[in-house]
Amino acid sequence: MAYKLNLATEEWSYPGGNGLKRLFGFYTYTHGLSLSITGTTGTEVSEYLQEDADAADYFFIGGNEYNDLTTAEYDAVVAAGYSSYVEVI
Repeated sequence: MAYKLNLATEEWSYPGGNGLKRLFGFYTYTHGLSLSITGTTGTEVSEYLQEDADAADYFFIGGNEYNDLTTAEYDAVVAAGYSSYVEVI
């Protein structure tokens, strides 16, 4: 059986300031959230350090597609409480 991981996203807007907010203040963009799993604890992060990714048992980078999860990855995502992010393909 094949599994696909659909990570969450957030809508971000440009930061305030004299120039950027005036030029781009009406626009938003979609930012993918990464999923870090250590043991059975999952955490969604918007920004991460390489050390954090290295320390995790499983780390899925936001904005990427994961169309072929292994059984071990699937089990880790489900055990961490993110089964709603996985679909069978």
